[in-house]
Amino acid sequence: MLQARPDVFNCSETSMKLTALGTPVENVARHEETHRAIESLWQELLVPVESKFGAIKVTYGFAGHELVKAVRRRARELGRLPSVTPSRDQHAGHELNTRGKPVCVRGGQAVDFYVPGHSSLDVADWVAANLRFDRMYLYSATQPFHLSWSANPLGQIVKMIPKAGGGVRPQVVQRESPITHGD
Repeated sequence: MLQARPDVFNCSETSMKLTALGTPVENVARHEETHRAIESLWQELLVPVESKFGAIKVTYGFAGHELVKAVRRRARELGRLPSVTPSRDQHAGHELNTRGKPVCVRGGQAVDFYVPGHSSLDVADWVAANLRFDRMYLYSATQPFHLSWSANPLGQIVKMIPKAGGGVRPQVVQRESPITHGD
């Protein structure tokens, strides 16, 4: 049986932390196309994953301007590099910047998630073999992975390879290759 739909607006570590401190971040999708993309992502990708593996845990979903600012500010305060790239990561959906241009020209919508009790790489292998997605970014078997939907899915799989000294190097993986090999 499918679990209740997870909150894609207030699921990030930063959002939850600031809410617990009594200073919640406004994270609202203002454009109807973003809401439609979230619904499509849910129906086309997340429902099938839940049907196969069980309840998912979304760790980063929709990211509006205020949330992105809060994530960057919190990363600086913690001495980390912010790991958000709104112009490319699809977490902003179809939202517009202050100049009226799309925050991310890729459109669609993305979430980062994992399935408790399952390797993210095993889940990703199943997604790659069975679903039409836009982009997938993989970090490790134990970390959430990024999955996006768009009306014209690219089906691109990218492994994020840790670099010495921090950060990651993206490596595109051929879709026909098992994702879990070499990890």
